[in-house]
Amino acid sequence: PHRFTIYGTYRLPFFSGDKGLLGQAFGGWQFSAVAKLAKGTPFTVTTTAVDLNFDGFSESRPVILDPSILGNSVNHPATSRDALPRSAFRAISSTDFNAVLVGRNTFFLDGVKNVDFGISKIFSMPWEGHKLTLRADMFNAFNHVQYGVPSASLANTNFGAITGVATQYLPRNIQVSLRYQY
Repeated sequence: PHRFTIYGTYRLPFFSGDKGLLGQAFGGWQFSAVAKLAKGTPFTVTTTAVDLNFDGFSESRPVILDPSILGNSVNHPATSRDALPRSAFRAISSTDFNAVLVGRNTFFLDGVKNVDFGISKIFSMPWEGHKLTLRADMFNAFNHVQYGVPSASLANTNFGAITGVATQYLPRNIQVSLRYQY
């Protein structure tokens, strides 16, 4: 539900007007950064489906025993079973017609906390209109790991455990490029 992204570029003022060797080497460097922060994706705890009122629709959400955990973020494998304890739920049965079931999308995964950095410099070549661009980029600079979805089925023995990383997670990546324009 919440997302914040900010982008900025800053050109260093040092030697920017110098056309000599110092200006070519140290002038005109440009730094850029992108910061992305987003709340985690919601998910639902499930259990074996039971048709409570015999209308042909089976309910697959469990009964909530501890409402204090509602809205928890399940964001690290070391603490995921504490944030989503099995003891806070019980499987639904046919006698639970008026029981309080856990809501849909009640819990949240780890959000995105990603920062990318870049540095670049355009070198003027001695030939008219020719330029050489050097660029270095660091994606996910602080290497913030995005963990995957915990096992959200009460029937699973690994209930509440996070066993992997998110499919969209990419570890820190550094890229250096050189571009010649003529």
